[in-house]
Amino acid sequence: MYNILIVEDEELIRKSLIKTIQSNLPDCTVCGEAENAIEGIKKAKDLKPDIIITDICMNKMTGLEMIEEIKLFLPSVKMIVITGYRNFEYAHQAVNLNVFSLLLKPIQPQEMIRNIKNAIECIEEEKSKQAENEKLNALLMQNLPYIRQKILLDMIYGIASRNSLDSKEALLLNDINIHKFYLILFEIQDTQNKKDNKDMYLIQCDILYIVQQLVGHTDNFYHIFLDCEKFVVILKNDLNIYSEKLILSMGTKLIDKIKSKYEDIHINIGLSSQGNGGTSLYVKYQECKKALSYAKHIDNNIIVSYSSISSFEDINNIHYKLLELKNYLISAIDNYNSLEISNYLKKFTETIKCLANPDIKFIRRIYTQIFLHINELRQDLNATMQKDIPNNITNLETLIEKCDNFDDLNEVLKLSIDNIIKNNRKFNTETISKHVQKAIDYIHANYQKKITLEDVASHIFLSPVHTSRIFKKETGKNLIDYINEVKIKKAKELLDNGEYKIYEVAQIVGFDNAHYFSTLFKKYTNKTATEYLKSKF
Repeated sequence: MYNILIVEDEELIRKSLIKTIQSNLPDCTVCGEAENAIEGIKKAKDLKPDIIITDICMNKMTGLEMIEEIKLFLPSVKMIVITGYRNFEYAHQAVNLNVFSLLLKPIQPQEMIRNIKNAIECIEEEKSKQAENEKLNALLMQNLPYIRQKILLDMIYGIASRNSLDSKEALLLNDINIHKFYLILFEIQDTQNKKDNKDMYLIQCDILYIVQQLVGHTDNFYHIFLDCEKFVVILKNDLNIYSEKLILSMGTKLIDKIKSKYEDIHINIGLSSQGNGGTSLYVKYQECKKALSYAKHIDNNIIVSYSSISSFEDINNIHYKLLELKNYLISAIDNYNSLEISNYLKKFTETIKCLANPDIKFIRRIYTQIFLHINELRQDLNATMQKDIPNNITNLETLIEKCDNFDDLNEVLKLSIDNIIKNNRKFNTETISKHVQKAIDYIHANYQKKITLEDVASHIFLSPVHTSRIFKKETGKNLIDYINEVKIKKAKELLDNGEYKIYEVAQIVGFDNAHYFSTLFKKYTNKTATEYLKSKF
């Protein structure tokens, strides 16, 4: 039902309007009538009508002045103005007051009915738009946490707008208040690889619950899930409540709770220095990553702050050198190069001795990585391992934990290396020659095609890694180098023939790019294809 208020100083016209509405508009009711503008204002406040029909010229106050007053407390009411004067000034004022329609007396009933129906349609449209806006606002509020997460995630990863004003505006529009803050990066690891992504996210939620207990209230921080193993917390510190020392203490308490609850979960935490403003999130995230990376080299289940890393710079340099030597040693083991193995193992042990207070857990971690790689080689060779050498990860970790000093670890490592070299020699004696010959035959038969390591490995039914290794061991050449040498040798024969242009020769021996062919040709012959042709003719 739509309520209509009639404000008209002529009683006859008022009664006529009431009768017209009651007779033709069953969805409408005349909720009140007033004979002047002052009374009209009072009744509008009391009755709050949907539509007001008013005259302009009335005693004490005009209808237009009344409309201006009513619009202050009923801005959406529909005003139908009637007047007996063709006055441009009245029309101009009515437009400025956003009246719904302006009608000239005498008014035909059908014209009034049509205007009221139009006003009702307008009211319905506005209600529909309002309902839609309310629905959208509800949807926005429902999704606001996800929108905030997306904005913060983009800023953390450095893919938000490079314009700091744009970033600040995005934060303000989505009610994200970040001024002083610490960024905390959490990483969890399932040591048994038994939990699925859902389980890992549930553990992250459990960690967040502990964070809430420690900091006091969810309003004090934002959180963003990066993946099923990592998430960050933006801890707001506008009131300078939190210090780095306090956060480190809270982080230690959190780790202890997680360790006691989830025995197979390791957790490491990286803490940034204090940031200021959302635009510094990317920089602080990089600090967290560096702190977390350092934490991983030290131990599991610890929290490390970025500001503390510099105090370990010398140790960190030695640790970096150890990691580098570890990679060289693994490469030497891959190639079964006894001389290089002995050389890098010696440098490795000498570097460890440079540590005044060596971190046994860090050293054990490096040894474990080397042992695991040796185990992978054993599996690749499909050789039987000796009983006193670990043949699975659990036994391996137990054995390393029992080693009390570096000499013990070195003895175990040497024994493992000797074992893998012995197994490799046995494998070479039994099977390598026929596989390598088969690979060579395949390359010569298919030089005109693009040949990859994977293609050769598939043809001889070995893994790409093992194929590369045995080929180098048997021939003294890298497989890819051998493929290129065969192609270049055939290219020289074709050029000597004199029937083909350089780009045609390139295509015949399997190169789509003549420039790349020319580069390789010079690498293996010390001449470009053009120079080679000139030297022949």
